[in-house]
Amino acid sequence: MSLTHRLWLAFVLMAILSLTSALIGWAGFRHIKQIEQQSTLNLLPTMKTALQLNEAGAYILFSGQALNEVTSEDERQAQGKILTTQSIRIRSLLSQLQDSGFDTSKIQQQEQLLSQHLSEQGQLVEQRLTVSREFSQIHDRIASAANQMTVLTKSQVNNASTAVSANIATMYDDIEKNNRQAVETSLDRLVEVDLDHQSRMTELHEQSLNVANLLAQIVSTSSDDMLADIEKQFGQLVIIVKRRVEFVEDPHRRSLLLPLVSELEAYRALFQHKRDSIELQQRLSFSGQYSLLLFSQFNSELDALVRQVNARSQQDLEKISIARNTSQNLLIIMSIISLVALLFILWRIVWRSVARPLTMQIEALQRILDGDLQTPLPQTISASELKTIGYLVERFRTNTLSLHHQQRYLEMLVAQRTEELNDLVRQHTLARQDAELANKAKSTFLATMSHEIRTPLNGILGTAELLLLKPLPDEDRMAIEVINDSGESLLSILNDILDYSSIEAGRIAILPTSVAPDELIQQAYQLMSSAAHKKGLTLNVEQDPALPEYLQVDRQRVWQIVCNLVGNAIKFTDSGSVTLSSLKVAESWQISVSDTGIGIPADRQKTLFQPFTQLTHRRGGTGLGLTICQRLSQAMNARLSFESQAGKGSRFTVSIPLKSAGLACLPDAAPQPVEQFSGYHLLLIEDNLINQKVTTALLNQLKVQVTVVSTGREAIERLSASDHGFDMALVDLDLPDIDGCELANRLKIQVPDLPLTAFSAHILGNIPEHCYQSGFVGFLSKPLRLKALTEYLSIHLGRSRVIQPVDLLDRKQLNDDIRLFGQSQISQWLVLFRENNLPLIERLKSAYQAGEVETIRSVSHQLKSSSGSLSMSTLSHYFGDIEKTYQLDVLKLDALVSDSLYSLGQALNPE
Repeated sequence: MSLTHRLWLAFVLMAILSLTSALIGWAGFRHIKQIEQQSTLNLLPTMKTALQLNEAGAYILFSGQALNEVTSEDERQAQGKILTTQSIRIRSLLSQLQDSGFDTSKIQQQEQLLSQHLSEQGQLVEQRLTVSREFSQIHDRIASAANQMTVLTKSQVNNASTAVSANIATMYDDIEKNNRQAVETSLDRLVEVDLDHQSRMTELHEQSLNVANLLAQIVSTSSDDMLADIEKQFGQLVIIVKRRVEFVEDPHRRSLLLPLVSELEAYRALFQHKRDSIELQQRLSFSGQYSLLLFSQFNSELDALVRQVNARSQQDLEKISIARNTSQNLLIIMSIISLVALLFILWRIVWRSVARPLTMQIEALQRILDGDLQTPLPQTISASELKTIGYLVERFRTNTLSLHHQQRYLEMLVAQRTEELNDLVRQHTLARQDAELANKAKSTFLATMSHEIRTPLNGILGTAELLLLKPLPDEDRMAIEVINDSGESLLSILNDILDYSSIEAGRIAILPTSVAPDELIQQAYQLMSSAAHKKGLTLNVEQDPALPEYLQVDRQRVWQIVCNLVGNAIKFTDSGSVTLSSLKVAESWQISVSDTGIGIPADRQKTLFQPFTQLTHRRGGTGLGLTICQRLSQAMNARLSFESQAGKGSRFTVSIPLKSAGLACLPDAAPQPVEQFSGYHLLLIEDNLINQKVTTALLNQLKVQVTVVSTGREAIERLSASDHGFDMALVDLDLPDIDGCELANRLKIQVPDLPLTAFSAHILGNIPEHCYQSGFVGFLSKPLRLKALTEYLSIHLGRSRVIQPVDLLDRKQLNDDIRLFGQSQISQWLVLFRENNLPLIERLKSAYQAGEVETIRSVSHQLKSSSGSLSMSTLSHYFGDIEKTYQLDVLKLDALVSDSLYSLGQALNPE
């Protein structure tokens, strides 16, 4: 065999080994790919079907709950169509899963039970709608009869009064004529006939009004016992009215009243329909609860089905893993065999047949060059072997080029993977934008709900507060107190939700001030003691004399935490006592609230501070109180902890870092007595009728004269006169024809000296700051309380007619500026100061609350210069102190800004 043939043989054998290894690897990977494709084809449709089942189940749950709330037959039929469609869809999806080899018998049974129950529930809803419709018809007919009777009896009362007056006039004429017998006759008729008839007609009119009142109570009641009491009262009233109608002297009036009495006597059918409606509503309630139970069982079976899908997916993955391992092992074995075979070929063919003969030839040639001419030479190698060597060199170059092609292929794969990663980044960016939009929608929803809830609360709490100021019977006062307490509870829940939203958004404002700890604890005791006494509990207070007289803390946040903890202790304690302790422990102010209540089970203690967590739903609340307390404690660098044992009570402790402070700063203006507001005239710009009445009544309670307008156009027309006579305007921000801030901008141009106060239920976001930018001097939130209104008027309205004890202006500088620039130019500068610097003052407050020292320094420096340029020297000096010490008093700053702007306005426009 020639050298060329041997080399060819060696390369052929190595090629066969390489091809065999490649074929084995290709076959293994092809097998893995087939398993993966089969798993994907089976898994994806099954998972999609399971997701569609979840979606259809959610539709059924929502429509089932909505079915109980329908108010018309069209709505009931619409919900029924939705339920039928989703039921058919679920059956189709279950059939698909069953065709795929899954056991769906149990979930089909649950679906049939759920569909049957929802059908029965739809029949109950149809019965309820029918009963409600018949009840409304009878009620409207009886109510119409009662109203007509009220009008007719009112005329009878007037006629009886006229007869009494005529008889009295006749008596006076007889007295003047000295006709004693006629006077006695008239007097007997007056007492025995006219006055008695007037009394009977008055009673008939009052009973007619009572009938109308009871009809209104029938609509709102939902209790069988209360309905029975109302029916008994109604029957008695109908008997009394029927008897009194017989005493009506006018035959025409009596003929009109008798059919109306007959209408009233049909009240038993009305009460029967009401009882049927209550019974159907209760059955629907139980039906809804049973629907939830069936849906829960349906979801359980659906979860079991999903687990079956996951188990089958896991089996497919295990098959893929087994195939991968098998292919890997075959490749390793083949690699070892190939390596052994390659070594044998190199030794047997290359070394013995090629390398060794060439080495022998080179050695012979070298010996010849060394002069050994007799050296034997190996067999001469022909040119074909040299060509073969060249061919092998060419093969080496070809292999090198293949390696370059492989490198470019790998670079292409890297670029493709990079593009895929860029796509993922873009998807993540879009997802983040969606999350930001969702957060914005959440903020908008909270702002809208706050406004919509606070607006009716303003009417409820304001009216209740006004009624409590009047002398009332104990029973009426108790009912009004219940209304007021319920409104306060709803307002507390709303504030909890808004506080939690602000905390989640990272907008916790901590404003440390000088606070007397003993005074704060005593005020909390006085506030909560009435609630404890109502439950028969003893509220104890323990105070440590070692505490400093004043501490540097955020009073509002500490007060919020203490009242929340004491309120919880009272709520969850049925007997025994609640103890509020204020102690100095090491370098911290430790406030503890312990009780002898129901305690907290051990399995609930780990989730106690999580949002919306409640120990029991029977005691009410939002489940946010302790979450807010914990977040507020963390914001103040404090620590909230607790100890509890079920059935024996709990102890909550908040430890606040101890930081002594000087004398607490007090507000400059104390609330004025009610009499000192007499003579003030306010313009109320409010479109809501209830808010108009409540706000007017509260202001009248403070002896303030009020003029009410409903639109911005009416306000502009009312203030167009130069002698409008108003001391302040309360502007609602949501007017029907113009935005409140836009109206403020117009009014500041039309009447620049009139103080404007923003009045709205919007309290979220930057609404107050935006109001200050629009020229408002203050902001009042709804619901409006009498105490808050009194304090606000004491600060803003009370100052408008008193002489300041200290001149806040640099009069010499102001007079020089007026001579140099003119009074109109200074007035324009004052308007610019309100527009540009009032928002800066709000920014300064926010920076102080956040502890941003650099912002405090730069903003206070800017405000010092701008206020000094307008001759407001006292305000400028105060901003200079803030720039040096980084400390400010918010109440003092607000009062000083308000007084300085008022003084400058008075100096520029003394009339």
